[in-house]
Amino acid sequence: MRTIAVLLAVSLGLLACSKEAADASAPAAGPYGDAVSAPPAEEVPQPAADGSAPGPTGPEADETAATFKARGNEPFWSVQVEGTTLTYATPELLPGKVLQAQRQNHATGVTFSGQDDGGAFTLDIERRPCQDTMSDESFEFTATFRYGGQTLQGCASRGP
Repeated sequence: MRTIAVLLAVSLGLLACSKEAADASAPAAGPYGDAVSAPPAEEVPQPAADGSAPGPTGPEADETAATFKARGNEPFWSVQVEGTTLTYATPELLPGKVLQAQRQNHATGVTFSGQDDGGAFTLDIERRPCQDTMSDESFEFTATFRYGGQTLQGCASRGP
């Protein structure tokens, strides 16, 4: 009789161990019995297709973007930035005036500056929330464009 009791205890112990091993290989369950997985691993920047080093990621990538679109209302204006080429446009100046600029990144954004017909211009894009005064659209950047004796205020975003 004692042998049967020992065999029964060993069998139950082995059964409990095999259930724990099976549970360890299954995904963890959340509070409602749903599967819980680990958070995704942090994305590692990969080299560009041409083999060059990856560009910055995170907040610093915003100010080093190759393209920006700045715009404002009353008077209506826009400046499209591609690299160091700016295209300044207004309803009266279409398709726009092309300007060549120098670029300077700084702690709060980026400044593009240059000369046009002997006059200086600057486009300051700063990481500061901006609300369009007509559409109520929100932007990540503010923009100030100084050109031809005017200072124009508006918002900016990355990309075309």
